[in-house]
Amino acid sequence: TWSTKIRYMGVGAMVVGGLWSLIKLRGPISRGIKAGLEATKRKQSGEIILRTEEDMPMTTVLMLIAAFVVPLFLLYANLIDSVGIAAVMAVIMLIVGFFGSSIAGYLAGVVGSSNNPVSGITIMSLLFTALVLKGLGLSGPE
Repeated sequence: TWSTKIRYMGVGAMVVGGLWSLIKLRGPISRGIKAGLEATKRKQSGEIILRTEEDMPMTTVLMLIAAFVVPLFLLYANLIDSVGIAAVMAVIMLIVGFFGSSIAGYLAGVVGSSNNPVSGITIMSLLFTALVLKGLGLSGPE
């Protein structure tokens, strides 16, 4: 049936397609990150950059990432009662969030926003998180 089997097959197909897309897009993603870092260096050296080419300062980006990871860590630490596993999960969710948003953005660009891939990305993130937690030896009441 749809809710027990077919939905997860669709999520699996989307994950495989998304991962393949990430493999194909690894060059443009890395070039984009490098271009952002180079623009930061050029701006710090005093070079004038067009307003349309300016990015958000990298220090602001890193501070915002930290501002979002700290509450995530605190949530995990409160729920799991293990600081080590909470730290691992916060870092993993940061990575999954980056790749999940990359996959969702790419799929929205390919199929359009009317076919929003958010639910599939959410299921993928939940399945990945469950696998990581199980691998770390955690399980809920059975």
